[in-house]
Amino acid sequence: MKSIGLLKKCLPKSSVLRKGLLVSVITVTVILLFLVSVKNNALEKGLDRLALKFASAGYRLTWQDSRFIHFNTVSVSRLLLESQNDSSRFAIDSLALKFGVFPALLGRISVKTLACHSVSLRIDLDEPFLDTLTVNGPVKNSPGSNYSLMANRIVHRLFLAVPRRLDMDTVRIIVQKAENVQNLTFYQSTIMQGAVRSFFCTGEETDTTTILLEGRINHKKLYADLSAHNPFQGKCILSFPGKNPVRAGFDSLQISLSFPHYSNKLVTIRGTSVSKGLTLEGDRISLNTLSVDRFLSSFLLHVTPHAVELDSSSAVTINRISLHPYAFITRNPQLKMDLKICPVTWDAGHFFHSVPQGLFTSLTGFDATGDLHFFLTFSMDTRSLDSLHFSSGLTSDNFKILQYGIDDYRLLNTEFIHHFYEKGSLVASFPVGPSYPDFASLADISPWLKTCVLTSEDGGFYFHNGFNPDAIRESIIANIKEGRFVRGGSTVTMQLVKNVFLTRNKTIGRKLEELLIVWIIENNHLAGKDRMFEVYLNVIEWGPGIYGIKQASRYYFNKYPAELTLQESLFLAGIVPFPKRFKSVFESNGFPRSWFANYMQRMKDLMVARNRILPSDTAGVDTHVLLTGPAALDFIVADTMKTDTIQPNQFLFSL
Repeated sequence: MKSIGLLKKCLPKSSVLRKGLLVSVITVTVILLFLVSVKNNALEKGLDRLALKFASAGYRLTWQDSRFIHFNTVSVSRLLLESQNDSSRFAIDSLALKFGVFPALLGRISVKTLACHSVSLRIDLDEPFLDTLTVNGPVKNSPGSNYSLMANRIVHRLFLAVPRRLDMDTVRIIVQKAENVQNLTFYQSTIMQGAVRSFFCTGEETDTTTILLEGRINHKKLYADLSAHNPFQGKCILSFPGKNPVRAGFDSLQISLSFPHYSNKLVTIRGTSVSKGLTLEGDRISLNTLSVDRFLSSFLLHVTPHAVELDSSSAVTINRISLHPYAFITRNPQLKMDLKICPVTWDAGHFFHSVPQGLFTSLTGFDATGDLHFFLTFSMDTRSLDSLHFSSGLTSDNFKILQYGIDDYRLLNTEFIHHFYEKGSLVASFPVGPSYPDFASLADISPWLKTCVLTSEDGGFYFHNGFNPDAIRESIIANIKEGRFVRGGSTVTMQLVKNVFLTRNKTIGRKLEELLIVWIIENNHLAGKDRMFEVYLNVIEWGPGIYGIKQASRYYFNKYPAELTLQESLFLAGIVPFPKRFKSVFESNGFPRSWFANYMQRMKDLMVARNRILPSDTAGVDTHVLLTGPAALDFIVADTMKTDTIQPNQFLFSL
């Protein structure tokens, strides 16, 4: 009675408010008493429903014991989720989870406290294990997706799922992709009043790295500030398995992430990262280990219902040079994107000193003065690929070379020894100059051959500065339409640089180095166009073990280069992209495949259209060419193992 009287004194004097508040208190009390009476039964039913969900996807969910310790604290022991073949599994020896009551009533899980003991996770990336773990299934990125709504949900789930207080002793994670296995183990992971601290080891069993992760996280203001370093003064190493595995390392790393604005219509994400002693290894990036003393990045990302925009205030700094990228991507309804590197000016000396060590082998030690100006723009709409736009430029003011690197590009003007490598092994060496019997000067090469090669490989060679933006644009369009690499945009100068100064390995680093060397040679006029074309025709491969146009003329037609006809030149120009596989252009009966015959016809039409040859020049240039050199015999030797119907003196090839 006293308690009721005290309650009445605390109530408002208004009868309406008094009755309303009394009803609310009674209702909440009844609900709480009901939840207390059924909570353990509801927990078991909830876990049973979750087990059925995973069972429908082919996974088993089991546990030994589950119960409420307190009203909003759940305890589960020996929890196990595994695939049928046991290739992926998630296990927890014991956990205690305290959640927010009111978010739970609204259908959201807000983790306040989480204590775990002996957690292990093994993931086979060839199975959709992670998709199954999501409560509502995998997120689908369809043309009709609302990106800001998705981002807003992810932000809230992320910060709601991260507990205010965390205590985990050991978490072992094994990620497998085919033959690649990555191990990650967390020790003593804690979150206390926003302070984050965790030790984790990563790597193989015989080569592990210990990393200390610490920082702060604010659940209300939605920001995180974390740093990582090796507590034993070594380098932190992270491996990323996959088809093209990558291995990254750093001395120290700091990352900040915040969400200054978030709603269903707009999510703004701001982030920064600072890394010292950064290293990167990957066969598709470079054959060498890349190292950067100082790497900084900052980004501002705007996510709207139908688009994602990277603000131009974003920046990337590598040692002493910076650039500002911009990106706008939308799928409403088809994919459309705009990418830019905003115009920037670099000190030439700073640029060459800031290039990641190991990226440009040929340029190691290169130094220059002056200013460099760079920009890049790219826009694409998949509804109209032919409207694709690409432009890029590198110009200079007062540029002067102070010192060449490993290679002196002026050697193109002199006789030099050319080394030909395949798969890292030296297979041929020969002089490029008059002292070599198989060298052919430009004047001693058939005009037909020169015209055909330039038309096929680089029609603007004598007019551009080493780069052909139109060819690059057309190659991008062709590759996107086919969904694979079917066409390159290399100029004769690019191919020359690749053959003389670089390896044939297809890496991002090698391509960037190729572009930069081409710019240095052309921008500083280190070699004339005629000399570069002459060297090109004398060093490229024209067949298996056939180097230079003089050997090619003899191998295919038993002629000197000056004697080549238009028919023969069309054939030779056509096999430049695949010299070792020149036989693949022919059917078993000796006639060309239709695609090669069509190519040859287009070549003739193009040369006439560009006034490089007269229509009368094509008179008598039919679809047949006679191989009179050793190539015909080699072809027959291989084919007579299948048929003996072709005679050497009758071996005609239709083009």
